[in-house]
Order: sequence, then C-alpha cells, then structure tokens
Amino acid sequence: MMTTAGIGMMFFMSPSLAFVSLSVVPPVALWAVWMGKRVKSTSKSVQDALAQSTSVAEEKISNIR
Repeated sequence: MMTTAGIGMMFFMSPSLAFVSLSVVPPVALWAVWMGKRVKSTSKSVQDALAQSTSVAEEKISNIR
C-alpha cells in the first residue's frame, strides 16, 4: 500500500522523474540481487577450498612431527 502511494505521489509531483526512476531502479535492484548471489556462491567455494587446504596442511604438519 505504501509503495503504491509513494509511486502515485512521484507521478503527481513529477511524471518525467517518476518514469526515469522507475526505469532505472528495478534493473539496478535485480542486478544487485544477482551479484549478491554470485558473491555468496564464490565465497562458499573459497571457504570450501580453504577448509580442504587447511586439513591437508594439518595432516602434513602432523606427519612431520
């Protein structure tokens, strides 16, 4: 309800600015969500690789002792 009222007020105040903002904001928001998912998956793969390398390093260090 508040979103609809806000968009209505934007069109009431300045229709051209409302069109510009409504054509720019949704694609930027979708891009941000997509990049967030990409960063999350990349971070997970880096953490998995770090965990695997840490276990290998611990194994090697314990064999040296």
